[in-house]
Amino acid sequence: MDESPERKLEKLRKKVRSLNSAVIAYSGGVDSTLLLRICREELGKNAVAVTVLPPDYPEEELVVARRIARIIGVLHIVERLEEGGIVSRDSKAHDRLRKVARKMEMDNVLNGSHRDDSANHSQSLAAARKSGLQSPLLDSGLTKSEIRLLAKMLGLPNWNKTSSSRPRKIMDRGKDERLGKAQGIVEKLGAKKAMVLAEGSRLYVSAGRREVVGLARHLLALKRRMKPLGFTEVVLSLAS
Repeated sequence: MDESPERKLEKLRKKVRSLNSAVIAYSGGVDSTLLLRICREELGKNAVAVTVLPPDYPEEELVVARRIARIIGVLHIVERLEEGGIVSRDSKAHDRLRKVARKMEMDNVLNGSHRDDSANHSQSLAAARKSGLQSPLLDSGLTKSEIRLLAKMLGLPNWNKTSSSRPRKIMDRGKDERLGKAQGIVEKLGAKKAMVLAEGSRLYVSAGRREVVGLARHLLALKRRMKPLGFTEVVLSLAS
């Protein structure tokens, strides 16, 4: 009989606690975000997020990843890969992660691979293991659906973020500008560490408990100021 997600989460925490320090390969997706959150809770400042970007990575995805890392409270380093060469992107990314770990004197490099990846992405998983990367989510037996469930339980703002098969070539500039303005409005209302995400005309604002309480007091004013940006609904949620 398979273990419960909560039991697997405890196994994950125990595994992370045994590592002393770690660089986490962080994409901003739900898998690496859950791992990053647990590493931050168990290792404190000895957990560092590193995002290795290919040349065609959408800039708005990086903006969201930065905001989530800021909410979690970890140091976030961005490394950019150059195009060309005969070495695969995965190999380049693994090399860059190990380089950052050596520079910062971190003992381990972790990625967000999980149990479903062992069947769907076995080659890339094997390459990561060969490069010395560890996969605590996989070692704890967590599946994608369980990761989403735990991320939702922990209040992670991207718990239902879908995985994109390839980066978009063209940014939605209008949406990016609207989110920037919405972020500014939220911060002026006192929520300096809040994160905003949009789904159509709905705006999600994720923040800590104290900031959510403060925003709730000004919810009518917040909604009124968001309407000119095209957001007809504002949803507040706890980030932790």
